[in-house]
Amino acid sequence: MRRLGHRTSAGVVAIVLLAFMLASCSAPPTFQVSVSHGQTSVTYGGITVEVPASWSVTRRSDAVCGIPGPGVLVGPPRPESDFVQSCPGIPLKGVVVTFGGPDPIAPVGHEQRKTIHGLHLAISERIDGSETTGSGVTHWLWREVVRFPGYSVWLQLDALGTSTGVPAAVAEVVNTVRLG
Repeated sequence: MRRLGHRTSAGVVAIVLLAFMLASCSAPPTFQVSVSHGQTSVTYGGITVEVPASWSVTRRSDAVCGIPGPGVLVGPPRPESDFVQSCPGIPLKGVVVTFGGPDPIAPVGHEQRKTIHGLHLAISERIDGSETTGSGVTHWLWREVVRFPGYSVWLQLDALGTSTGVPAAVAEVVNTVRLG
């Protein structure tokens, strides 16, 4: 029977340790949800955002076709092999915050730099379409993308509003971002 020497067992330990480190580096960030004082805090990839406690929080990978809102979709997307070919149109009923990453997201317009609670943000926004209600009122679909330089997570906020500016609920959510 051959006995493993100190050198061989140290090599095995090093290989196991390296495999563990690589697996932890490539694993997507996990998220946490906590509710306190009427607010839900959602933390993902080191960043926290707060929304009203009445909003739903759903894994992004479980909601391939999205949600009507108000709510938060959080986490990495489904693997490409699991995508549905087409989704029915879901009328937006409130702000939908997608708290995504590590997949990249591009700005949707000119980026403005801003610092909130010591955290640097790159914010872009645009009108992405419109919806007209049965009574003939037109609501504009606003999309705002918030990127955090140095972090692999991002926010995309979709909401209905007027043509004159980003809906107040979107700005309220963005103003809550902080390091988790």
